[in-house]
Amino acid sequence: MPESTVKLEIRSYDSESKKHCHRYHQLVLPLAGELWLAVDHQEGAVVRHKAAVIPSDRNHGFAAPADNRFLVADVPEQAAPDLERVPRFVELDPALLHYVRFLEAQVSLRATSGSRQRQMVLLLVLAGFGEATPVLIAASSLIVIGSLVAGHHPSKPR
Repeated sequence: MPESTVKLEIRSYDSESKKHCHRYHQLVLPLAGELWLAVDHQEGAVVRHKAAVIPSDRNHGFAAPADNRFLVADVPEQAAPDLERVPRFVELDPALLHYVRFLEAQVSLRATSGSRQRQMVLLLVLAGFGEATPVLIAASSLIVIGSLVAGHHPSKPR
């Protein structure tokens, strides 16, 4: 992954336990099911209202016991250096969960360019996982308005 590339994908995991590390931060956000993770000797699950933050260069193990879907953001270290200080497992408030669903729609419809994905993911990081709710709501509204002006509403198939 190039140093400035932010990647946003919907992923599913299988029940086989795996372990690896990568040279970028990763946010794992719940859409459906659960994912068990071990990061920095902390174990937890990404479920309905809980996300995981995996800092760059950290070994982590993972497995999913059943059908699942997660929104995964791969974030370069220099784009969000403070992610190392965020707890490994974070409760998501209703506004942030709403934004995660918005991001899911954008990714599912392939409605965003690489630069727009970067902006949306960095907004997610800046939100501090619930600390900037008014900014998050305003910014997601601006993205929707921008999509309408560009002629493709996020909820309208192309």
